[in-house]
Amino acid sequence: MFVCLLLVNVLFAQNRLVINTGWYPPNKDLIENILNELFVRANISYSFQQLPSERALRNVDLGLDDGDAVRVFEVETMYTNLRRVNEHFFTSNFSAFYINKSLSLKSVDDMWDKNVGIVNGTKMAQKFANDNKFTKVIKVVNYEEGLLKLLDKKLDLIILNHRSASSVIKNMHLEDIIVEHTPALIQKKMYLYLHKKHEKIIPELENELKKMKADGSYQKIIQKYLEQFPSEKGIIDAP
Repeated sequence: MFVCLLLVNVLFAQNRLVINTGWYPPNKDLIENILNELFVRANISYSFQQLPSERALRNVDLGLDDGDAVRVFEVETMYTNLRRVNEHFFTSNFSAFYINKSLSLKSVDDMWDKNVGIVNGTKMAQKFANDNKFTKVIKVVNYEEGLLKLLDKKLDLIILNHRSASSVIKNMHLEDIIVEHTPALIQKKMYLYLHKKHEKIIPELENELKKMKADGSYQKIIQKYLEQFPSEKGIIDAP
């Protein structure tokens, strides 16, 4: 009996998808809530783990893990073994963060010669820096390291997700020190990616995510997430 149960558990684990994310709370929690509903509807078992952003992508590209949630549209062109689920999860805003009163930023032109930090693996930030010909781009492992480098004046500014950065800044008690440049520098739709070996289940996932949006369950997940931000309660699809 014990052997039978053990075999069942092994088979169950083998069939379970491992989905990575490089996101921080509160967006990490939002992504997990959407995934939970999506995979239940598709009758797919999965586990969810947070990894450094670049490693999360590379593990999936190498086939070590099964998926990455969530990334910009263009990622499929950068990692040949990834396949995009072509129904977006949400739209993400990325902004410049810097020490209060240390900079006068009126436009992107004021940033090109600054020491600009990006989190390694954050493809939209890297593309933004490349497109605008920033000359001093410094990669950091995570949000905390980047913010500490700001404090140490090793960075002039860092490009981070609006809400994830706000959460980390609050946890580090830096609300009165680090400020966010507005409006956002980048606004992009974000997608779930799977390793190409799971390509056959992508149409089903796309269909189920569309159904979630059509029947209102997706909106309920977003609205619950937005309860953390009362001033933005009416906004849908803008983490």
